[in-house]
Amino acid sequence: TLADDPNSGGYPYFLTEKIWKPIICQQPFIVYGQRGYLKCLREMGFKTFSNVWDESYDDEKDCLKRGNMIANLARSLLDIDSKKLYLETKDVRSHNLKIFSDKNILKSIITQDVSNSLFGDLIKI
Repeated sequence: TLADDPNSGGYPYFLTEKIWKPIICQQPFIVYGQRGYLKCLREMGFKTFSNVWDESYDDEKDCLKRGNMIANLARSLLDIDSKKLYLETKDVRSHNLKIFSDKNILKSIITQDVSNSLFGDLIKI
């Protein structure tokens, strides 16, 4: 939904159904979002797939360059063995569903996300 640098554009991280769907369905994900999006997810307790592929795109300030890095990453995964990938990512995928399914953690995430979306850095819950 947003790919602009949150530090220059003034936007808070905007987490949508586009990230929650693969977490609920236990699918690996690559995110074209704001710089630091994956870092934000990790701060919430989720795990990402840096042990399987290069996630350095998450640190790239220029959103066009970040997009090119993601496209290159996607191309590099074209020939990957999907069964092997599924097995390699099982622990991360299971962990993420467990975090998402914990009502206390989820309530905290949603409350913080809505607060950030509405008020930015003005209110910290």
